[in-house]
Amino acid sequence: MGCSSFCSVYARSLIVLGWVLLAYSLYFYHYAAFCGWKYDNSFARIALVGDPQIEGENRLWLGYYGVIDLLINDIYMNHIVYNIMRFLEPTHMVVMGDILGSQYIAEEEFNRRVDRYRFIFRSAINQSDTQLINLVGNHDIGYGNEVNDYLIGRFEAAFGATNTNLWIKDAESPDGQHLLVIANGQVLDPSRSQSIRDKTWKHLNRSAKLAAKHNATILLAEHIPLHKDAHVCVDVPRVWMTDGSEDIFKGGYVYSQNTLSANATDFILNGMKPKFVFVGHDHEGCIYDHPSKSGEIIREYTLRSMMGDYSGYIGLFEISRSADGNFQYHFQYCPYAWIKLPIVLVIALLVWALLAGSLVVGSCLCRRGS
Repeated sequence: MGCSSFCSVYARSLIVLGWVLLAYSLYFYHYAAFCGWKYDNSFARIALVGDPQIEGENRLWLGYYGVIDLLINDIYMNHIVYNIMRFLEPTHMVVMGDILGSQYIAEEEFNRRVDRYRFIFRSAINQSDTQLINLVGNHDIGYGNEVNDYLIGRFEAAFGATNTNLWIKDAESPDGQHLLVIANGQVLDPSRSQSIRDKTWKHLNRSAKLAAKHNATILLAEHIPLHKDAHVCVDVPRVWMTDGSEDIFKGGYVYSQNTLSANATDFILNGMKPKFVFVGHDHEGCIYDHPSKSGEIIREYTLRSMMGDYSGYIGLFEISRSADGNFQYHFQYCPYAWIKLPIVLVIALLVWALLAGSLVVGSCLCRRGS
């Protein structure tokens, strides 16, 4: 094969490879355009963001690798939020707790991570048509054994109330109301701070009465999954107490937990009677239907984490009215990609550029040789 023939084949191969890389680049940069809402008339479009777990100084011991790792993670999550906001325009964005990677951080490090949170979620923060809601998780304030007024106070100063309510109304039919109940799930089981625990339980009781008064449907959002049978989701239902037992009635406090206790779960299912429950915590994600004592089915969505190792999933939940006036609901995921794939794409583009450059040089040499 002559020099010119080789260059011709080489060029055609690069063109094909270039188109493939361009297609992948367009997808990775605009991936949320391939997601969408099911209903054209949905009046609530809620983007649910699972467990960002923003890390920090604990990575810096790795040196430059740690710095680069944090930078890539921040850019990765920022890009996900940007895509969701640009292409899907949710009415609400709910971050499902574990915003930070650890509760064991000093004030200075906490403030640095808050600044990085504002970078990651700036597309939502700057969008006046979207309400950004932050749940509190165990990596933000600890489990029941660790929660205190200081940890609660600094979280609320940066991210908003740990117990609050939000009305979601159909503008065309104001009688159609949904009450989004935000709660601190870390203190529903025995907590060292009884006052913080009491505030949360009072909030849940008041919310249940408020919804009943207005004949409203409850949507409950908190961080810890509800108790359920083993092996239906990834994490088994366990609560570890400071006394070494798994019995919440022995006088200890929660040291760690995969799920809420059966006791707390029973109140939520049969006392509050939400139609849907949204939680985070286990990273893998799960959808489970709980039967209540009244015979109603309560669906629990455990949101898969948005972290890179879990492919940047975002949950999309929407509410609309059907033609006959009844409410209809829909949930789906909008996945991005495993964090290493966009990095591989960037490397492939750089290699392609080098190969294209070598083609230009080779073509010049061929012409000289001829």
